[in-house]
Parts: sequence; C-alpha cells; structure tokens
Amino acid sequence: CSRPGYVWWNELLATDTDKLAAFYGDVIGWTNRAVDPENTRLPPRTLEDRYILFMDGSQEAAGLIKSGHRDAAHPGAGWFMYIHVLDVDSAVTKVEEKGGKVIRPVATTAEGDRIVIVSDPLGNLFGLVTPAKPGC
Repeated sequence: CSRPGYVWWNELLATDTDKLAAFYGDVIGWTNRAVDPENTRLPPRTLEDRYILFMDGSQEAAGLIKSGHRDAAHPGAGWFMYIHVLDVDSAVTKVEEKGGKVIRPVATTAEGDRIVIVSDPLGNLFGLVTPAKPGC
C-alpha cells in the first residue's frame, strides 16, 4: 500500500542485472519477471532492453534496470527510491523553491503515473510520483 509521504517504489540500477537478479532471488527469495522498460505490461523487446520486476509471489516488490539504460532514473548505480506525493507538479514547485533541482522533467508513464526525478539542495537524487491508481 502507498499513500503520500511513503516510499512508493524502489529501483536498483546495476551494471550486471543478471548477477543481481540471482543475488536478490537467493538472499531475499524474490522471483524475477522481465518486462518492457517503457510499458511493464509488455514483455521485453530484447535481453538488453528489459526491466526486471522483483516479485514477492504475485506482488511487485522492486525493480532492476541496467545502469546507463535510457529509462534508468539516472546514469549511476545503486538503489533509487520514488516517494508518493499528492500532486507531483506542486511538489516540483516546492523542490525548486527550497533549493532542489529537477533532473528529469515530469512525465506520464504508460501506466498513467506522473513521475519526476529531482535532487535535494545537497544533490541527493530521488523520484516523486503521483500514482494513477493510489491506495492498495
């Protein structure tokens, strides 16, 4: 479940997605489902152009994408979080007023979620999202 103020999604950006998919499967017990990075309702186009959904049973738990992929949140590696906000556009205004920056402009995903990648005043990157389907 998600509501404004909660972490809505965690995503891992990695140079070796196969190795980390196996690692998190073994350590946490997640299974993997490969999907299209632009529309997670579709299968991946190729092995290199894919997004891995970490699954806990039938529930999506987190995501995994290759570092540097055009749909990755940023060019680096590591865990990245998206925080649920009531209105992503209003939140962007507040980010800029308080000294943060927009890194990737607001966009609407194929699923209808409104997302933006921003940084705080010290340069820490995070995402903000207004989900198309809030709640559980």
